[in-house]
Amino acid sequence: MKTGLTLVAAFCGLFSAAPQAAQTVDLTLIGQLVPVACDINLLGGAEVDYNTIPFSALSSTSATPITPSMGGSDPIKTMTVICDAPAQFAVKLLDNRASSVNPVALTGGLPAGTSSAQLFGLGQDGASTNIGAYIVTAKSTDLSVDGAAGKMIVSSDAGITWVDSTAGQLLNTSTWRMSWTPVAAAAAPTPVATVSQGLTLSAGIIPTANLNTSNAIPLNGLMTLEVIYL
Repeated sequence: MKTGLTLVAAFCGLFSAAPQAAQTVDLTLIGQLVPVACDINLLGGAEVDYNTIPFSALSSTSATPITPSMGGSDPIKTMTVICDAPAQFAVKLLDNRASSVNPVALTGGLPAGTSSAQLFGLGQDGASTNIGAYIVTAKSTDLSVDGAAGKMIVSSDAGITWVDSTAGQLLNTSTWRMSWTPVAAAAAPTPVATVSQGLTLSAGIIPTANLNTSNAIPLNGLMTLEVIYL
């Protein structure tokens, strides 16, 4: 759940005409009333740090997967959603680096069968070349709903229709949503209070022959996960 406060001011020059005093001012109250409050978190921190990867570890002719053996933190996270009462909710994604997605990362840098809709941006090099992409997959073996076995359901039309998630892919589309139910429930959002969902991340870098390797290139992926109430 998000909320914001914006303060706006404008400064104007003085003119020869006499200024008019303001006789009224408007005060606007905004906000949102929700049935419950839900908190979303990533256990162990919200950062995956691959540390320093030498260009020599990457292929110059094909995309290269970034693996845990290259160093850095383990690209596995557990997302939790905890509500103060059972509620129907979903999680939507925002790729803050969407313009930097490079589908060339599919050519060897990411698991076979990965679709372009799964790609999230990984940043650019000093010459404004998109350096690759990453994907996030939900682990069906690392999932609990209200402390018991559960399943993930997904919607591609902003929550109008739902289906069981078959492979756990998280899609980078504006209308994609994920939610959770007990295993035996139908593919429709169910009021639940807690969800624990394991996530795995896989990143791929395009061939170094297509990159500006005269300087260090930072990996700069940034995704926002947001709870929305249904």
